[in-house]
Amino acid sequence: MRKNKINILVALLIIGFCGQGVRVQGARYKGAMVQGAMVQDVMVQGARVQGGPRMTFDKEFVELGEVKKGEHRTLFYELTNTGDEDLVIELISACDCTTVTYSKDPIKPGQTIRFDVEFDSSDKDESEEIDIDIFFTNIDPEFDAPLIRTLKYHFDLVF
Repeated sequence: MRKNKINILVALLIIGFCGQGVRVQGARYKGAMVQGAMVQDVMVQGARVQGGPRMTFDKEFVELGEVKKGEHRTLFYELTNTGDEDLVIELISACDCTTVTYSKDPIKPGQTIRFDVEFDSSDKDESEEIDIDIFFTNIDPEFDAPLIRTLKYHFDLVF
């Protein structure tokens, strides 16, 4: 019974906050303690954060199809800075078969950059999906950790 009362109070408080102009989506609570009108230890997941680092990619996955062993293929991804601060790439990590060329300059709000990717299948023995991990110096406000994005491509190796 006490847990049901806490659930109702937490829901009312969240609704009350929403009425105050705070937009919360997918809210969950963990170990909520109600003291008067105060809720402590509220965990919000999926909340929309205004401002900060944001980006969109033209695509995050590329299907290369059939690739002959020893063949080189090129592909690209485009990133647009849709946030209100510069994006700074610290590191790009990928398989030894993958070379990524990109501008090392900060990406200004509204700016689009291109990642040119060259894939060399010479040392591959089977079909595979390859990850390209992009590490930013920017902090993701939702997780309070550095931003990381992963792009992927897949190939079917033929001999």
